[in-house]
Amino acid sequence: MTRLLSFRALPGFVQRHWSDNETRIFVAVIAIAALLFLLKLGDLPLLSYNEARRALAIEQMVNSGNWLIPYRNGEIYITKPPLFYWLGAISETVFGRQNEWALRLPNALLGIGLVASVFLFVKSRSDTGTAAIAALLLTLNASIAELARQAEIELLLTALITWSLLLAFRYLFGAQRRRDLLLSYTFLGLGFLAKGPLCLLFVTLPIAVFALLNRDNVAWRYLRHGGGWAIALLLGASWYVAVIEQLGWTQFNAIISHDIVDKIVRPQADPWYAYLLWIVSDFLPASVLLAIHFRRVKPALNMLRERLLIVLAVLIPLLLYSLFAAKNSKYLAPIYPMLAIVFALVLRQVYLAAGQRGKKRLLALTVLMSVLYLSYYAVAQASILRYRYTALLELKQWHQRLPALPIYGHPAIDERAIYYVGGRVAQWPEPYVASALPTDYLLLVDQRPLALPQSVCPLAVLQPYLKKTRQLALYGHGKICASIIATQGREK
Repeated sequence: MTRLLSFRALPGFVQRHWSDNETRIFVAVIAIAALLFLLKLGDLPLLSYNEARRALAIEQMVNSGNWLIPYRNGEIYITKPPLFYWLGAISETVFGRQNEWALRLPNALLGIGLVASVFLFVKSRSDTGTAAIAALLLTLNASIAELARQAEIELLLTALITWSLLLAFRYLFGAQRRRDLLLSYTFLGLGFLAKGPLCLLFVTLPIAVFALLNRDNVAWRYLRHGGGWAIALLLGASWYVAVIEQLGWTQFNAIISHDIVDKIVRPQADPWYAYLLWIVSDFLPASVLLAIHFRRVKPALNMLRERLLIVLAVLIPLLLYSLFAAKNSKYLAPIYPMLAIVFALVLRQVYLAAGQRGKKRLLALTVLMSVLYLSYYAVAQASILRYRYTALLELKQWHQRLPALPIYGHPAIDERAIYYVGGRVAQWPEPYVASALPTDYLLLVDQRPLALPQSVCPLAVLQPYLKKTRQLALYGHGKICASIIATQGREK
C-alpha cells in the first residue's frame, strides 16, 4: 500500500501498460455495471413522481420543439436547468417518443462512465485491487444503482461533479496542465446547467477549504483562474440569461423561495443524522465491514495532503446538508464516488490483511451482492413494485383505445398518470360549471369524493393505483358515453 493514492506517481488516469489480468478485472467491473444499469431498463413504467416530472418535461420539449424553456403539463417548468431534459430529448428523438428505455438510457450510460472513471482514477493513483473495490462499491450502491436506472437529475449531477473533481485532482497533484484545469471547469459549468450553482458546494468549496488549510498555491491558482471561471459561467449562466430575457426575473422568485429557502429552513426538520443512516444502508455490507475494522481507518486515512481533499469533498457537503431542514437520500449522491474511494482504501487493507479463507469470503460476498442486485432488477423488482404501475398500464391502454379528447382531473393528478394519457390533464373546475367544459371529455378522479354531473358515465376503476389501497376512477362525457352504451348493447 505504499503507492496508495500517491497522486504524483502517474501522469494520467490510465497506466500506459496494463497486464492481461488488470485488463480482465477492469472489463469484468464495467460488465457488471453495464449489466446492472441496462438490464430490463425500459420494462417497467415510470416508478416515481420525480421521474414522471422529468419525463413530462422531456416529452413536451420533443413535441413542441422548444428546447429553451421546459414545460410540464402545459405550464412553464424551470425549477431545474435543462441539461438533463436535453439529453432525454436527444435520446427520445433517436429511439422514439414515450419510451421509458430512451428516457432512462442517458443515466444508465452516465452511470457506466462514472464507474469506469472512478476505476481508472484510483488505479492510476493506487493499484488495481483498490480501483476494483472502489468501482464495485459504487456500482453496488443502492442509491447509485437506482438513480442509474431512472430518469432522475441526480445521477447526471453526480457524474459531472465527480469528473470535475477528478480533473481538479489531476491538476492539483499532477503536472498542473492547463487542459485539466479547463476541463474541470467545463464539467463544473455543465453542473450549473444540470442543477444550478449547487455544484459549488461539492467542488469549489472543498477545494477552497483545502487551499486554506494547506496554504496551497496550486489550489489558489486553480480557484482564481479567470479562464476557467469564464468557461463555467458561459456554460452555466447562459441558459438563465436567455430565460430571464424572455420571461423576466420574477419566474425564479418562487423557485428560490420553495426549492432553496424552504429546504434549508422549515418548521419540521428531518433529523440531522438522517444522511448518516442512508450512507450506512446504501453502502451495505461495506459499511458493516468498515465498522468491524474501524481501527484500520486511521492508517488508511492518515491525512496526507493528497487524501485530505477526498475527505473534504465528502465531509463538507455532508455537514452542510445535515444542517438543512429537508433531507433526501439522493441529495448526497454526488459525494458517493469520493466516499467509495475512502471505503476502498480501508477495505483494501482489510483484504490484504485477511488470510486465505478471509479473502475467499470477501470475494464470495462481492459475487453474492452482484447476484442479488441483478436478481432484484431481473425478477423481483417487477413483482415487488407491481402495485405502483399496474393501473398506469391499464390507463395507457384505455387512452390508446379511446378517441383523442380533452382530459380533466380531480384533484391534482399524479404526473405518472398524466404522462400515460398524453401529457396534458387540466384541473377539474370547482365549483362545477357545465358551460366551462366542452361537450366531450374524459375525467380522472383520484380517491377523493366528487359530486359528478349526472351526464358523465363510468368507464373504469383502476386499483391498485400507485399505492396498494389507492384507486383511480375514469369517467367519460358526451359521445364517448354513447359509444360505450352501444358497445355494451352489442355485447349483450
